[in-house]
Amino acid sequence: MSSLTQYLFTLEEPYALTRSLGEIVLCREADGRVQYSVGNAAIVFRIRHNGAVKALRCYRRTMSRLRMIYGKELLEEELFLFTSNEQGVWVDVVLTDWIEGIDLRTAIDRAGRNHDQAQLALLSEGFDRMAAALLADDWAHGDLKPENIILTPQGRLQLIDRDGCFLPSMRGMLAIEVGTPSYQHPTRSEADFDERIDDYPAALIATALHALQLDPTLYDRFGARDGLLFTPRTIGSDAAYQEAMAVLRKANHPAWIAMGEMLTAPTLRLPHLAALFAACNPRSTEEIRDSDQFGFDF
Repeated sequence: MSSLTQYLFTLEEPYALTRSLGEIVLCREADGRVQYSVGNAAIVFRIRHNGAVKALRCYRRTMSRLRMIYGKELLEEELFLFTSNEQGVWVDVVLTDWIEGIDLRTAIDRAGRNHDQAQLALLSEGFDRMAAALLADDWAHGDLKPENIILTPQGRLQLIDRDGCFLPSMRGMLAIEVGTPSYQHPTRSEADFDERIDDYPAALIATALHALQLDPTLYDRFGARDGLLFTPRTIGSDAAYQEAMAVLRKANHPAWIAMGEMLTAPTLRLPHLAALFAACNPRSTEEIRDSDQFGFDF
């Protein structure tokens, strides 16, 4: 198990040892702090490399399937990670383009606190379009949540963190992770691993956004939760869910209501969900995929 401290010690060395990358320059905040984010299995550093801003993905534990997921972006045994002042091990890293912007959760929190219905409507529409394209394809993200979606300065929504994704070549395998509990169906297990594993979190995020854009005061009462308004394991008796559904029924949007009602289903696979997302937007999924407004890193 590798630690953040070990990676910081290694990368802050002026002569960090790499096999092919050469010089790595850590990006820093105005106060000198290193720019990074910590996820379930990886630490992602914002770096400068060969004149470009990149994301260096460093792992805290051994991860399988990285070659299947990242292809040439995976650099095997690339970085010499110091485990002490004099000893270390060569570890795998993934080098990708850095996606500028803020994560969708931060954008939702800002709009919710300010009761900015116009911005919440834009975020809701953007997520609906992204989800429509995602669910119509033959792969799945595996840990779909607002923190794994970047809103770029150009207004595009970009998925990040592919470590737990499903690809057609993985059919028949077990999942290596089961996503973040506050967005996943309570019954999800390692055996649930196909192109439908994003159904439930997509419906949950969309339902919360639909309700928030209609009634931003929901954020005042339920915005501090780990998830986005609802708690999946207790959703049947969840006050936030009940209030949100009342708001949606009052607005009388059939697709939104049907999507929200699916959240109490006993299974994580939600029939006809892709069609409901398509009904939320006038454009086809092909037009959405080709749009300049939304994008994916897969």
